[in-house]
Amino acid sequence: MIMAFLADEYRTEMQEKFDALLCAAEERNLLYYLLHLFNLWGLHGPIGAREHGLSMDFNSEINRMTTSLILDKVRHGQVEPILPQDILFVFQANIEQKGFYAGLRNFISIASDADCRQEPWRDDEWREHSKLSTAKIIRNIHNELTQAGFTELAKEFQATHLEKAKSIRNGIAHGNFRIPHTETNDMWVFGDYERTTSGYFTIETTRFTGEDFRDVFLRLLCFRLAFFAAVGAHREKYDKREFDFEATNQKNRGEVLQCRFENRGVIVKYKGTPLW
Repeated sequence: MIMAFLADEYRTEMQEKFDALLCAAEERNLLYYLLHLFNLWGLHGPIGAREHGLSMDFNSEINRMTTSLILDKVRHGQVEPILPQDILFVFQANIEQKGFYAGLRNFISIASDADCRQEPWRDDEWREHSKLSTAKIIRNIHNELTQAGFTELAKEFQATHLEKAKSIRNGIAHGNFRIPHTETNDMWVFGDYERTTSGYFTIETTRFTGEDFRDVFLRLLCFRLAFFAAVGAHREKYDKREFDFEATNQKNRGEVLQCRFENRGVIVKYKGTPLW
């Protein structure tokens, strides 16, 4: 059942929807689409900030971990047992992965003619005591997908990140969880803090059967795999192309930049003067 879910129509359908988002970004501003497509702003740290080559490519580490602990065990017609602790670790690492949200948000921004940048976080997503708020980022991106007209993607983003996944994410983050055991009647149990009317706190639990939890986990994972597959397909499309084009400068919408794409990179000029 795991292989069928990973390989079948859900991931294909989601990849098609992500492809539509990337195509909209491509049509709106080819310059920033190509810059983001080949540099993946937010997924990788700026070159100048890397002490040792690709040392800040945190995304590749999560991809390797997900492949090693989960994907390699369900490929090639073989299904090996997966430890529940590994599932929790991979789930939390992926859903907290800021690089994914940055990469997705930048494509939404380009398609909406908003600014695309290296770390595209909003003021209301920053909390002095806890740094970036994943919950706020997720809610904002859901709204941005909706406002940009990608309602089906927004609906699926909500289903995979905001509904059942929310109680799992909070339970793991707070250390309030039980994996299936005879003591839990073979259920997954996740606890989240709630404030009572009298001002005290209590822990409310959400319980999942093994099948329900597996579906939540695999749906989240396939949603993300579909995004990266769509990005990979678009990069392949431009891999060996060379051409000249014009694009609007997002810092000054009145400026038109002369651009050339070659060797998977962009050369940009303004009135004949190279900018980078």
